[in-house]
Amino acid sequence: MKAGIYCRVSTLEQAEQGYSLIAQQEKLEAYAKGMGYSIFNVYVDDGYSGKSLTRPAITKLIEDVKNYKVNIVLIYKLDRLSRKVKDVLELVELFEKYNVSLFSLTENLDLSSPFGRAALKMSATFSELERETIVERMKMGKLQRAKSGRAMRTSTLPIGYDYDTQNERFVPNPAEKEQVEKIYELYLKGWNFANLSAYMHKNYKNRYGSYNNRTAVAKVIDNPFSCGYYWYNGELYKATNIEPIISYETWLKAECMRLNAKQKGFRPGSPYLLTGLIWCGECGERYVSKKYDQVQTNKNGKQREYHRLCYGCSNRVKRDKNYNKHEHKCENIIISQSELDAIVVDFIKRIKITGFDCVVEDNGLSVVMEKINELNVKREKNIDLYTDGLISKESLKIRLDEIDKKIEMNEKFLQEKKSNVAEAPSIDVNQINEKLDKWDELELYEKRTLLKLIVDKIVINKEKIDINLKARYCVK
Repeated sequence: MKAGIYCRVSTLEQAEQGYSLIAQQEKLEAYAKGMGYSIFNVYVDDGYSGKSLTRPAITKLIEDVKNYKVNIVLIYKLDRLSRKVKDVLELVELFEKYNVSLFSLTENLDLSSPFGRAALKMSATFSELERETIVERMKMGKLQRAKSGRAMRTSTLPIGYDYDTQNERFVPNPAEKEQVEKIYELYLKGWNFANLSAYMHKNYKNRYGSYNNRTAVAKVIDNPFSCGYYWYNGELYKATNIEPIISYETWLKAECMRLNAKQKGFRPGSPYLLTGLIWCGECGERYVSKKYDQVQTNKNGKQREYHRLCYGCSNRVKRDKNYNKHEHKCENIIISQSELDAIVVDFIKRIKITGFDCVVEDNGLSVVMEKINELNVKREKNIDLYTDGLISKESLKIRLDEIDKKIEMNEKFLQEKKSNVAEAPSIDVNQINEKLDKWDELELYEKRTLLKLIVDKIVINKEKIDINLKARYCVK
């Protein structure tokens, strides 16, 4: 009788349970020899999970079974074939169809008998149950670890950190710590990702190379790891084993700026000075940037391609979702970028800011308030779960404590920011005027930041352009 020996081991099983391929093969070969079987082939899936039958060796075994090359298949344990009952039963049916027996060494199952087939179903069911239980325990273990504040080590360490294996703590890497601090410092000063990544790429190297794109910088800004927090399953947890590089308030401030930039549709590296400030006086929609590709022909008949940068009403230039919102297309003017920029710059160069009638900027306060509202809604939902008997009193207490801590942190930050913003007008006037005096020396991102501080909106109504400021001013 020709025997096919099938062995499988996943990397994790070999490390934790000792299911070595050599051990499986030796025991099965010894059994085959004792039974007088001739070994046709040994089929080995090394490092493959039993969750799926998509494995090279099991595929080859099935092919040989269909070609009548083996009479019996020997396995060390049923779950070596598959960890799913459905897959095991399908293989058994396939083997029966081609008159091939199946023998499991550890379970001592002979599937040629009705009792053996019944025992197979029971054993396979318990194998699948065991796996599902292990997976569930792993999920529970990870969740409990997250709730305890123990951040888990991953294969890729965040920039700025080393891992102390002896104490199981994340500690700042001295060289990269300085880089993280510099990224937050410049970002909070108004640098966009394009300029920030260019600066970091020129001046710093990290363990993964350099900051050669915006994504590398964005990952540092978006990751709360630097302030001693981490995400798990969509929830933010305060870690007990992460030494912070920056404060939570600093990270939250940067995150608010990031969210505000996304909401305003600002594109880093954009050549447009007045993005987000221009509105249509005809239909009330926002003016957006628009690039037209044009061809110019000189007197000799030679053609030259060039780009014409403009601002136009979104209800006219088909630039965004607002087009089609109105029954008729807006007929307001499309104005050259250079022309409108020059008009606005000429105006602000001739004025001096004397004060503010309202808060300069909310600096992300609306985003923080929205987060607090979300947490309060989440709090009420958990109370409803307890009332409906879906969670225990102890579980409710743990969840409410976590939510209340987050609400408290955000409310504290909100109060501090409100205080700072309320004082901002009397503090920032001189600084704003100094920057206005040095307008031509400023970078584009600095000019944009300054305009967003003092300009409420620019309204275009045919040939009339109104520049509305947030500030009181006088002409120099």
